[in-house]
Amino acid sequence: MDVIEAMHERKSIRGFLPTPVPKEVLLEVLKAAVRAPSSENLQPWKFYVLGRTVIETLKAKVMDQIEAGKPPEPEFPTYMTMGLPQKYRSRMVELGKALFGLVGIERHDTEGRRLWYLKMMRFFEAPNAIIITVDEEISGFSSVFSIGCATMAVALAALPFGLGTCIQHAGVLYPEVIREVASVPKGEKIVMSIAIGYPDPEFKANSLVSPRVPLEEVVTLVGF
Repeated sequence: MDVIEAMHERKSIRGFLPTPVPKEVLLEVLKAAVRAPSSENLQPWKFYVLGRTVIETLKAKVMDQIEAGKPPEPEFPTYMTMGLPQKYRSRMVELGKALFGLVGIERHDTEGRRLWYLKMMRFFEAPNAIIITVDEEISGFSSVFSIGCATMAVALAALPFGLGTCIQHAGVLYPEVIREVASVPKGEKIVMSIAIGYPDPEFKANSLVSPRVPLEEVVTLVGF
């Protein structure tokens, strides 16, 4: 699989087989991913690869937090959905409609949406996950941008091994639980998570390929 093919084939996977990924395979994926571009070669990333026992413990503890009514406290807050300009919000809404349509969740199905949220918070039941952190002393824009490059590199490097991924900010909404379960030091800020595993071919939502706007909307040729 070449790079162009991988770029076109990559998509978010939200249904996984229960088969754990061998640690040797996960290490091969990360061996390739750390070749991602890095501003000033700082290589600011740290990867915590969660095995079966640890990820199940993390899922359970996060569910406890949600059931107790504790609000999320991510260390890198994301955008506010309701504050998005309309053209961006419409892209998100259309994706949500397509996704919920595939899994049979109707617009007013409050319980179905709640269960989907809980599934998302459990890494979509992936057998493994990767938590990415950054040293808080270098946690500015350039380091976070570099981590974004490395995150994409993981998603691409996973494909030749038959793996699927879902890059999730949702997976790091309760950072203190992650610190406890994965022994992440206080000096590291928790940035992003990646659910990773073998895609379930029977899970309908895995067929979803999110659309992209036409090139002429995002590309300006200058001097041609």
